[in-house]
Amino acid sequence: MKKAFILLSLTLFLSTFYNTIHAKYDVRAIERRVNYLAHKMKSSNSAVRLTAMRKLVKIRHKKAVKPLSKALNDKSSFVRRMACKALANLKYRNAVKALVRRLKIEKNHFVKKELIIALGELKDERGRSSIRRFLKHPSVSLRKAAKEALAKLDAK
Repeated sequence: MKKAFILLSLTLFLSTFYNTIHAKYDVRAIERRVNYLAHKMKSSNSAVRLTAMRKLVKIRHKKAVKPLSKALNDKSSFVRRMACKALANLKYRNAVKALVRRLKIEKNHFVKKELIIALGELKDERGRSSIRRFLKHPSVSLRKAAKEALAKLDAK
């Protein structure tokens, strides 16, 4: 009985020790992966940038927000739209500032719509005034996106 208790205690200790080391390794591995993909986001090929973006979303780590936020300034409007969707999908509210900043200067109608939708998905009050500006916009689709985004903010 005593040997079984010692063996069980030793097994629990070793598994805890292993999990602690494994968790630290995982964090470092994730950070390396995010850094690698952030580097890929600087590619001149938009397909490479989009692939890196999809992989960053799959990681679902808060460190992915920075490279995805930078993608909001990409030269390709499609990449900017996908960056909005990616940030909304991650649900990290520290992306709100970058989304609001981009919404102020964005020229592309479709990207504006995605920015509004993303702000609604994040359900952060800091985006409310930026969304509200589009309630009287000439575009029906931007007005509709703004109404839906505000409804999500109100429902939180």
